[in-house]
Amino acid sequence: MVHSWDVAKTLGLEAEFPADVLEVALRVALDVPDGDNRLMPGAAFAAALAVGGGSLLDLIVAILGRSRGWKRPVLRAHGRCWPRKVSSAWLNWASASLISMLLGRSRQEL
Repeated sequence: MVHSWDVAKTLGLEAEFPADVLEVALRVALDVPDGDNRLMPGAAFAAALAVGGGSLLDLIVAILGRSRGWKRPVLRAHGRCWPRKVSSAWLNWASASLISMLLGRSRQEL
């Protein structure tokens, strides 16, 4: 889920997830060990960040070392701004499509 958040933020979009997905993601995030291993080059997660207030999603990404306020400059495609919000279903579809393209497999094979 947090990598979908990464993709959305990189594209300048806001990710939204259902409450039940966020509850499970919080349990997973709390199970990811924090410490020096997160400071190593290539680590999947940075050191946990302090978060004051915000949403459950803000808390999850902070636990996994992401800054909830990070924003990419506005992207423009053919003179139009990209949408500012994207559904988790779209992110899952886009992620599967990208992975299948990189692996040379169809999405159904994944």
